[in-house]
Amino acid sequence: MQKKLWLFLVFGIILVICSYSVMAAFELTINNVTMSNPTTRGNYSGTLAVSCTSKMSHTSNVTFAFNNTAGGAIGINASNMLAIVTNTSLNQTEFTATVSLNITSLPPGANYNISCYADTKNGTNNYTSWASAGLIRIDSTAPNVTSFTVQGTTNYYNFSGAAGALVYLNATVNDNLDGNWNISSVTFNITDSDGNLVGVYNATNSSSVAHWYNCTLNSSDITNGVYNVTVFAKDISGSLNSSETVYSIIFDKSVWSALTITKSSSTKTSLNLTISVTDVGNSRAAKCTVNRAGATVTGTGGTQYLAESSLDCGSTYSYIVTCADYAGNSRAASAFSFETLSCSTGSVSSSGGAGGTATTTWANTQVLTDTQFEAGYTKELSTQERFKVTVGSLAHHVGVKSLTATKATIEIASDPVTVELDVGEEAKVNVNSDGFYDIYVKLNSIANNKADVTIKKINEAIPAGAGNVSTTGEVGGEETGTEEGGATTAGGFNWNLWIIVIVVLVILIALGVVVKKRK
Repeated sequence: MQKKLWLFLVFGIILVICSYSVMAAFELTINNVTMSNPTTRGNYSGTLAVSCTSKMSHTSNVTFAFNNTAGGAIGINASNMLAIVTNTSLNQTEFTATVSLNITSLPPGANYNISCYADTKNGTNNYTSWASAGLIRIDSTAPNVTSFTVQGTTNYYNFSGAAGALVYLNATVNDNLDGNWNISSVTFNITDSDGNLVGVYNATNSSSVAHWYNCTLNSSDITNGVYNVTVFAKDISGSLNSSETVYSIIFDKSVWSALTITKSSSTKTSLNLTISVTDVGNSRAAKCTVNRAGATVTGTGGTQYLAESSLDCGSTYSYIVTCADYAGNSRAASAFSFETLSCSTGSVSSSGGAGGTATTTWANTQVLTDTQFEAGYTKELSTQERFKVTVGSLAHHVGVKSLTATKATIEIASDPVTVELDVGEEAKVNVNSDGFYDIYVKLNSIANNKADVTIKKINEAIPAGAGNVSTTGEVGGEETGTEEGGATTAGGFNWNLWIIVIVVLVILIALGVVVKKRK
């Protein structure tokens, strides 16, 4: 019995020794290779730094390979081998291999698993152990900004709100590899219209919408004006969008700053008015409305037009215009009043041929302001269109009676005077007999049956011996006047002729006296 016990004990010792030897032989394959780089789910381009540590004794080489699956070991072959690092030291129980891999040949967009294989030789046996870095992605393309909005809408022109109100800037950013985790940062750079930097704001990703990034501004920090917002997006591989889109926005916390209404033309029964409105950001008035049901407003922006017909002649009408900008700021202007032409206006006498006088019915009359008249005003006029101006306290008219391809007949009234001007010719007229020319008219050009006419208020003394009309053209019809240089006009009072007659009479009388004395 005792002999059997000793035999069993010896057999156990031998078994333990053999088991230890077997375990020693396979020790190299158990948890002895680790990778410290790259990190899991990294996004890379160009080169990739890989580091692998083996704790197998007598490690002969470390091989780096890859596959495009989610995990699992792969064999080493020429198609997937990226690099081999050979250990030249013997009896080394720990060996770290580090290498920079060129991964430009790997097509972007796929998942890759970079693995480390460590080989060692123990006697005549080879042993291998491996470790995986986990999924990485190859990305050499910058993200793309596909949309930008303010306040959650596509209307990013104006912002309205009290001081301290919040403004929300939103941008949609996508990367060519997709996956919201691929975006590293999104920033909004805001500059003023002169290019000065106002601020840089970091955006955060909305938890409810993938690829949706936003930031919040306090409107009290930004004054009214036009601003540019540049959206920068960077992915986790460090690629920054280089062709970013610049968006223009207008911060507008106030109503329009100026609004005027002027009369552009009128008849006995109609008024045509021009609305000029100035607002933040180049007059971005959204729409103007008027208080009179029969009037209509057309156009948008800084210049709009108001028209009303079926009115009474010689009557005054009052208009209250309300304009709102894109931000929703709205205010009504003070009342503006305008008068239709008098009931007797519209037919004036003009020179006719044999058989009496003809009448001209004016189709359109544009009233010039004193400022326009004094500065000089140029416009194309069709036949039977005219200007209305004020000289002193009286109204006068300048209009085109007829046109040819090269000549225009222009009437200056109240006491009608007509002049025929070729292109480039001009006329000066005294309309109130005060010894000064009051109205200057020039025919600039004729095109498309319209005369391009300039009219200007002047106060030029009439030279001695000159008449009430001075022109480089011709005085037409039966109106009085003197051409420039003192030429007599039809029906005019020619002082030069009378002076000659008087001188001749004096000479004749003197000769008569002399002859009589001699007798």
